[in-house]
Amino acid sequence: IDLYLKKGMNDFITKPYDELDFFRKIEHVMSLSKDDIKVEDEINKEIKQDKPLYDLGQLQQMSRGNEQFVDKMVKLFISLAKDNIQIFEQSLNNNDINTITKTAHKIKPSIDQMGIESLKEVIRKVENYNIESGSKEELIINIGIIIRVLRLVINSLNELP
Repeated sequence: IDLYLKKGMNDFITKPYDELDFFRKIEHVMSLSKDDIKVEDEINKEIKQDKPLYDLGQLQQMSRGNEQFVDKMVKLFISLAKDNIQIFEQSLNNNDINTITKTAHKIKPSIDQMGIESLKEVIRKVENYNIESGSKEELIINIGIIIRVLRLVINSLNELP
């Protein structure tokens, strides 16, 4: 397995797979440069942790047993996370560091409240990124981690009853 991972085979498609998804995945991999693959590897390494994606304990404690409140806050988080993912992607493409750091600052309390432990340190690194002394590659990796984890959390929250 390590040999395949070293060669860049670090993704998957679940069965049964859609033929169009399969071809999109191949197209995506074929379009990656070596630098992109390195960034992808770093993101995948950071995400693979044994921690739960999120913990609604703090939210449930605040709600004092009001499940409607928890449900409403989860739906609000999903909506905000989707919006912030788009902002991160657009800002990164436009090299808009100011918007990136402001977005990280804005979403940080929601990440903490939702108990997304894997992003607590990463979101603070992005929030405090200094364009003069910070590594652009590290910023790209950290934003990739944030986006991937938020998407995983959104998918998992959408599966809640």
